[in-house]
Amino acid sequence: MNRKHFLFFMLLFLYGCSEFEFPDPIITPEPTADADFSKIVFIGGSRFAGIDDGALSSRGYQFSVPNLFLKELGFVSSDAIVAPRVNSENGFNIYTNTNLSGNEGSFRLFFPQDDTLFFKRETRLGTPLTYENQGVDQLQVFSFPNATIFEITEGTQSTNPYLSAFFNNSSSLLERAKTVSPSFFVLDMGFDDIFGFAKSGITGNMAVNVMSNFNKGDLLSEDLFRERIQNTVDELLSTGTEVKGLLFNIPDIIDYPFFSLMPTSINNHVRSKGSLRIDAHFRAVDFNNLIFDYYDLHPGVSDEDRRPLLDFGGGIDADRWGLVAEDETLTDLVLNGLTIPKLKQLELLDFVFYQNEQQLWTGFGSLVENPIREDGYLDQDEAKLIQEKIVAYNTIIKEVADASNGKLAIVDMAKFFEEMFVGYSRLLGNPTEGLNIDGVRLEPLISRDGIFSGDGINMNPVGNAVIINRMIEAINQHFNGNLTKLDPNNLPNTPFDIGN
Repeated sequence: MNRKHFLFFMLLFLYGCSEFEFPDPIITPEPTADADFSKIVFIGGSRFAGIDDGALSSRGYQFSVPNLFLKELGFVSSDAIVAPRVNSENGFNIYTNTNLSGNEGSFRLFFPQDDTLFFKRETRLGTPLTYENQGVDQLQVFSFPNATIFEITEGTQSTNPYLSAFFNNSSSLLERAKTVSPSFFVLDMGFDDIFGFAKSGITGNMAVNVMSNFNKGDLLSEDLFRERIQNTVDELLSTGTEVKGLLFNIPDIIDYPFFSLMPTSINNHVRSKGSLRIDAHFRAVDFNNLIFDYYDLHPGVSDEDRRPLLDFGGGIDADRWGLVAEDETLTDLVLNGLTIPKLKQLELLDFVFYQNEQQLWTGFGSLVENPIREDGYLDQDEAKLIQEKIVAYNTIIKEVADASNGKLAIVDMAKFFEEMFVGYSRLLGNPTEGLNIDGVRLEPLISRDGIFSGDGINMNPVGNAVIINRMIEAINQHFNGNLTKLDPNNLPNTPFDIGN
């Protein structure tokens, strides 16, 4: 008797001598609902584009929201190519490369030493942008980085280089999605518009009334937003009498790490750099003297109308220094033919964009001649304007869904992130309570337990799985579905290395 036969008869013997019963195999029920899932399409921008750690990459594609949803729930085969695909390990960084040129890849997060809680970020060596399936028509995902409502609804996409690089023609994402004759759609409109407007330092037009006047960094007026999203929904629903869909709403992105991770204090960036600290102090003193000299020559200007000084409180120790930033709303001052720069210091509740993190260590934001530009921060009032716009857009999204006769459900990302940020306070330094899933606490941060990837605006695979579960909840509740949720704890999170 050979070894295989021996083991087989031993197993039969042991099984016959015990009362053990083998468990029935786990059978996942076929997904069903009062909706037709035979042709699902995703239409939108960055949230469906597979951006991970700032880059389009093979990992980002694999764990993107559409790819996970379609494949983990069995709507397509595991080897199907459903979206524009970049097949590169480190990929192409959409934030550090400009005009589709360059070969910087995904962000690398690392702890300089294994006994520190503070991580650093750098870019890996990546590859030039190449879509492996460029121009293919058999897609179910029509989403690209930074795709705004303009790219979704209008016939020219010259404003979005990623869309042009893939299709190289002039059809809107909506028109392309309609050619699939979708039975079910997932639509994300407005997120990239809001992010682009905020990321520009709200230097764009906040209320564009005509699509032909739209430029990158602008926002649509509420009336035009309502028109565009209603028209998009109507066109998709018109492709079949039984077509239904999900609408994503917009979370309060101001608390995302991209906006809230960096402190507005200068101290962390100059504390260990003696010469930089001294240079920053004395150049600020020279700047203040220019202000003093100007108002000595113009004594009639009231105190409340005078430009702010750079107040370094703790002297060269810089304990209370706020980062130095441009502010074009300040009054023009010209002294002896010299224009005095329009500078102020950021306050505790202002927001410095995380993209500036590495530059801050080199004097950016501390030296008078190298301030943070207006497109690198938001002050408190600007942040409130963005939050008000988000609320207005979400109100419209809900109204469109409510008027759809049950054909549309909302994936409430606004409520989800509100829940994720319970307990959080930037002012008091209180952490979030996060979200507990099967005994594992997830938090809305860039961390080992976080749902954000290394860019601070896009989710990691765990975060994408949590979003998919919100989609599944919406389908199950609104369309009487039986879809099974994913287990986020079985997916990889944001990787951190040790060592420089």
